[in-house]
Amino acid sequence: MMSGKGTGSYTIESLDHRPLTARLDRVRLTGPLRVTPPPYRQSTGWRASGLGSCLRQVGYRLLDLPATHDTYVPSWTLSADIGTTIHTRIQEQLVGSGLAVLVGGVPAIEVPLPAGAPVTGHVDAVIRTNAGALAILDVKTGSPREFVPGYRYLGDKQQKWATQVHAYMAAFYLPDGEYAREAYILHISRGDTADRHLFRIVWQPEAWARDVARLAAAQEAVAAGDLPAPEPGACRFCAFRQHCPANDYPDQLEVQS
Repeated sequence: MMSGKGTGSYTIESLDHRPLTARLDRVRLTGPLRVTPPPYRQSTGWRASGLGSCLRQVGYRLLDLPATHDTYVPSWTLSADIGTTIHTRIQEQLVGSGLAVLVGGVPAIEVPLPAGAPVTGHVDAVIRTNAGALAILDVKTGSPREFVPGYRYLGDKQQKWATQVHAYMAAFYLPDGEYAREAYILHISRGDTADRHLFRIVWQPEAWARDVARLAAAQEAVAAGDLPAPEPGACRFCAFRQHCPANDYPDQLEVQS
């Protein structure tokens, strides 16, 4: 078991990935990439994938304030292209393995909130575990350095992912009313796809309630035309930090993988 700082402070369990990924290795995960990566698409609105980051970033986007990552677009798009390829191969294999309840084309979810704009997202896959439980499976790709033992930012990334999959668990259910109350993060290297982590996150309502409170406060600020309060520790990868007075990482902008 391990837990990290940030967001709702979720408890995250590290598992042996092999019982799952042994069923997903019949086809190579990577293949030829497009020569020209697709245009970089800036995320918009309140997205589940961004809830674990500093919500001030979302405020900058929604209030149409300038970003500073323009010179890094090729790196972002290449990483996204590789990640999309791996996601697609995993989804294909999930269908072939019989693990998946739903994969690809899963409708956008809306996170239930007492008030405010909806939070949307797309689930990579919904699976049945060997115990018969309904579970979210989310695939993450990362740079090879994330798989070096002791990588200092992995805990922060895990917390961000835990917030995202809690949004999915809060919103997604089958027509008979069955909710997913556990989630699995399959973390795969974009360098050597044999490098993998598997993390399990069970439903943690108190931590999720703290994130819902964060989100509600941020939405209230944006609705009033203000930026949400800054959250420490997220400046390293923020595309808006050179404009933000709360910036605590003034060196060269690094692109988050």
